[in-house]
Amino acid sequence: MEDAQILALDQQFSLQPPPPDELDEQVMLTILNGIDTPKEKRPLQCVTFKQPLPEYFRLKKICEFWHLQYSDVIRDVLRRLIPVLESPNEEIRECLERLRDADIEKKRLRHESRKKRQRMGLEVEV
Repeated sequence: MEDAQILALDQQFSLQPPPPDELDEQVMLTILNGIDTPKEKRPLQCVTFKQPLPEYFRLKKICEFWHLQYSDVIRDVLRRLIPVLESPNEEIRECLERLRDADIEKKRLRHESRKKRQRMGLEVEV
């Protein structure tokens, strides 16, 4: 009985995501309107990606509730995002450039750190 009470308290105090904003709802409506649109048959390539387990369970559960195919939802979201990434507007381009520059700098620092550790290892051996 104690485990059930603890679980109920955990669920009661778990962090809830913020409610969707108007833009999120517009994106979902666009995706849902495109699900039943006939599409050209193309060869499929399996794509896997890491997703936090709680998010995965939430998405699976809500897709089951609405009788949607989990993979269709993800595929249609990705299908909508690819053109945005190919031809970003100014605001998205600035954000993408900022993220790319931060990633390049992080890789540069990681590479320098690795080189420094290797030099330190060589000095210890000598």
